[in-house]
Amino acid sequence: MAGVSQREARKAADRREKRALEEQSARSKLVSRILKKPEELRTKEDLAVLAGCVDTVQAMEKRKQKREAQKRKLEEVLDEPDELKKKIKLLVTAVQEARYLVIYSGAGISTAASIPDYRGPNGVWTSLQSGRAVSATDLSEAEPTLTHMCIAQLYKEKLVQHVVSQNCDGLHLRSSLPRKALSELHGNMYIEVCTYCAP
Repeated sequence: MAGVSQREARKAADRREKRALEEQSARSKLVSRILKKPEELRTKEDLAVLAGCVDTVQAMEKRKQKREAQKRKLEEVLDEPDELKKKIKLLVTAVQEARYLVIYSGAGISTAASIPDYRGPNGVWTSLQSGRAVSATDLSEAEPTLTHMCIAQLYKEKLVQHVVSQNCDGLHLRSSLPRKALSELHGNMYIEVCTYCAP
């Protein structure tokens, strides 16, 4: 008999917990709807709900600020010509004075070859999150971009000693950068290696 009452007590506790979670979810949805309204259109009832859910409101506002900060990070910013000239001069000086220059490259340098990045405005993840279809690209037809060619030239002129790339598209090698000057962190989709063979 005692086992039945413990079981019933556990079931009752589970039901209370489930009900509390459902109420919390409904309250969160209501708060979210109210926060989406312009402040001048919020009713007295809306304000009372917000006043009674201060923690939920603060958590939602914090999440909103984080999302907006993430969006701002994705925005492409174009410098004014004068500002760009200053930055180029600084870069030239840094490259010329470097004792051992390593370039780190990522998906952004291959976008001009019609290979999408992940987080950019037309990136794979950005498109998927917005419900847009991701276009298929034949990577075998991609050509090295101007950036790839400039990096290869900097290496030939002994201004760059090594390139570390997150890309696996093989465009650095196709730009004539020697394999010994390249570390491909995620491998190369055109090179197969036997995992059982000695390197």
